Amino acid sequence: MRDELEALGVRRAELEEVRATANVLSLHLPLTPQTERMVDAEFIAAMPRGSVLVNVSRGALVDHVALAAAVDAGHLSGAALDVLEQEPPAPDHPMLGRDDVVLTPHIAYFSARTEIEYVRIQAQNAVAMQLAGIPETPVNRPGA
Repeated sequence: MRDELEALGVRRAELEEVRATANVLSLHLPLTPQTERMVDAEFIAAMPRGSVLVNVSRGALVDHVALAAAVDAGHLSGAALDVLEQEPPAPDHPMLGRDDVVLTPHIAYFSARTEIEYVRIQAQNAVAMQLAGIPETPVNRPGA
């Protein structure tokens, strides 16, 4: 797999490089004390002018006031957010009612394909549990 990715020109890069060069930066990471509000005014200022921020992970990764200010100033051209720090958001949330921000109610993953896959994976886990005593994709592995 790694060889295939390298053949396509895909390589690992540090966050600083990705942030400084990506026209679209999509967040896919957990919320931890280290990542909470990591996308603040300083982080956004290091992104390329006109770039777009996408967050499909956890709302509290982003300082939405700083994000609104960056979009208002033209530093970012917009944002796409599937999550906010509070859901549903307060009526005065800085991301609401904007033409330059796409908001989805934490369901951007949902499609006909994911609906089918969810059912298939659950059925496959039930069969694996019956045959092998453990599901193929457990949420956790007690005692492991």
